[in-house]
This record gives sequence, C-alpha cells and structure tokens, in this order.
Amino acid sequence: WLKFFGSRTVAVFIASHSALYRSLAAMAPTISKSGCLAACKVGEPTTKLESQLLNAASKEEGLAAEARLATLEHVGAEKFNRMMHHEMEPEDWRHTDRRDDITSAELQLAKRCHGTHIECLSQDITPVASHYQLNHYDIPFLDPEAHRISVRGLVDQELSLSLKDVRGRPSTTQAVLLACAGTGRMSIKNRFWTHVPWGVDSFGCAKWTGCSLADVLTEAGVQPKGKQVIFTGADRGVEGGKVQYFQRSLSIEDAMNGHVLLAYQMNGVDLTPAHGAPLRLIVAGWYGMASVKWLTSIEIVEGGWWGHQMEAYSFRQAEEDTGRVPLTRLPVRALMAPPGCPEFFSRTRVVAPGAHRITGKAWAGAVALDRVEFSYDGGASWMQAELMDKNGPFGWASW
Repeated sequence: WLKFFGSRTVAVFIASHSALYRSLAAMAPTISKSGCLAACKVGEPTTKLESQLLNAASKEEGLAAEARLATLEHVGAEKFNRMMHHEMEPEDWRHTDRRDDITSAELQLAKRCHGTHIECLSQDITPVASHYQLNHYDIPFLDPEAHRISVRGLVDQELSLSLKDVRGRPSTTQAVLLACAGTGRMSIKNRFWTHVPWGVDSFGCAKWTGCSLADVLTEAGVQPKGKQVIFTGADRGVEGGKVQYFQRSLSIEDAMNGHVLLAYQMNGVDLTPAHGAPLRLIVAGWYGMASVKWLTSIEIVEGGWWGHQMEAYSFRQAEEDTGRVPLTRLPVRALMAPPGCPEFFSRTRVVAPGAHRITGKAWAGAVALDRVEFSYDGGASWMQAELMDKNGPFGWASW
C-alpha cells in the first residue's frame, strides 16, 4: 500500500514471508549539496563528474517528489480505481482478474527476462549475472571495435564516437539502483498480462562506469531549438503492430542535468551482451527502461516526439488518455533478504526456531531515505530498523 504521512514523507508497505516492512523517504522539494552528502556519506567530491552527479541528485530529489505527486493525482487510489477503468474500457482484454492464470507467452518472457536472485539483497552490490534483465527484443551482438554512436540533429557539431573515444573521456564509477516499472505485477489481482510477469525481484544495484552525457552534448553544442533528446538502441522488434528499434527520450533539461552516463562497464568489467554491450545509457534514479541498451544514436530534436516506449511506460486511465503521466523517477521501496533456506519448488522459506536477524535494502532513487520500519505481526505493531547509509547518491541502503 502507498500512504502519505504529511506533505514531506511517503511510505511503502510491503508484505513478504508473513512479515511487513515499510520504508519512508523524505520528499522535500529541494536538498542542498551538503544535505545530499550527509545523507549518502560519500565524502567530498574529488572530480568534476562527482560534483556534477551530486548537484544532479539534489535537483532530482525535488523532481522525484513532483513526479510522484503527479502520478497520485492522476491514478492514485483517491482519484482512480479498477471500476472506473472498467467503465472507460468495458472491452479491455489486457488485464486479468486472477493470479493463477499465467499464460505460456508470459512464461516465455519470464524465461528470457529474469529477476534478481532475491538472496542478493544481502549484498551491497548485485553481481552481474544476478542483476535483473529486461530485453524487449533479440540481443544484438555488436563489434566493440567497429561500433560508433552518432550525436546529431539540432547541434552545432555532429559527433561520431567510437568506444575508444568514449573510454578516453573523463569517467566515473557509481552505484546505481535500477528497477523495472512492472515490479510486483504478479501480486496484482487485476494483472496486466501482456508483459513480463515480474515478482518483487526486478531490480539490481550495480557499479556502472562511464562518461557524462551532459559533457558530450556540451561538446556537440545543442542549438536553442533543441528541446528533446531521442536515444536509439540497436535492438529491433515488433510492438504496437510496428517494426521498430527500442527508443526513449529525455527532455534537454533532464539530459543535461548531470546524472546520465554513457556506460561501458558494470561492476568493473566490460558490459556483457545481455546488459547492453558495448555501450548503454544509465539514467540514474529513473526506472530501468530509460537506460537504453546497445546505444547507437543520440538525436536532438525540437520536441514533441512520443514513441511506443514512451506511450507504453506511462500511467494511463485508459488506452486513450490525453492526461497520461510518463513514468520517470523511482518511488521509495524496501525489501528484506529472505531468511533461512528455500524449499526447491515453492521457494517457501524454512527457518529454524529461535531469534533471527532480519536485513534488507531500501531505495528511492535520488531521494534521501528517512527510516525503515518492520512488522512481524501483520502490521499490528511496528519497530524501527537500523538504517545504514546509501552506497551512493543513486544507490540503495542496507537496513
């Protein structure tokens, strides 16, 4: 459940393994640079890119609060419900009212697009092979030596960058939490079934190495008419009845904010094909679909572009909704590392009698976490967990 406490705090209540826990994040409109440093305990920035990221985190925190409020205003429980949707779309076939009717198509997607091994919640960094993956189409196998990305459109100087060019630019390595917009879909009774049947496991916090997108755009020289940046990946498939490349966009303000990386390494090793090799976008603090993999093109346009992946990842009351709200920044969330050991088939946890220390992770994009509360009696009572520091401005925190 989602609930607001006053005007500055949002809480997430999640049930798991007969226990409840909730994470709360301060949702102040702005946060000073020193406030972000205090919240994340990352010390004084040592490079221009680190300063850029910290300044971006300060801006993103306020923008995350605005995005959450806009979402609740459009499709929050007090504004919209399932019955209203049924009245607007009586012939809707994309939602099912059961949890036990998974289709063979969903099963195939689940096999291709795996979630994080949930036991990795005990680790500070998610291993490469255990990090969640959502690959809409076939994985393209690109030659790192020959691969180039173009920067074109409304710029003073078009660029054609090789992987060597990108690696030669000033770089930074940052822990960034990525999560899919469909997290928890299988727990919803009115399930959207024409997509990956995610549980709670479509997340991962890895260390990404790359250069600043803002610096690349500055070098290209964005012209005054340039208001939007379109990113195109090499992966191609069919959605919405059309053959298309995977494409997403950012406003020029978001693209220049300083939190977007052109990444070529994950956890200290070159990207694997499934994670976007040789080069991908990392939009820190946003849902994972914004971080386009197998990046081939960066195009600056006047604005108004709205591709399939923008429409698909938006909060809508119905198929046609002029007031739709794009999915952008991550909300606050917490999960616990599963105690004991699993029964093989059902994954039911088996725990020995006695006292057990419960641990987990909490995250909220760029937003500073305030506290995590835990309940062992179904929410009748709550105790405050010990909350550690985030492992980066856009990472997660252990509790």
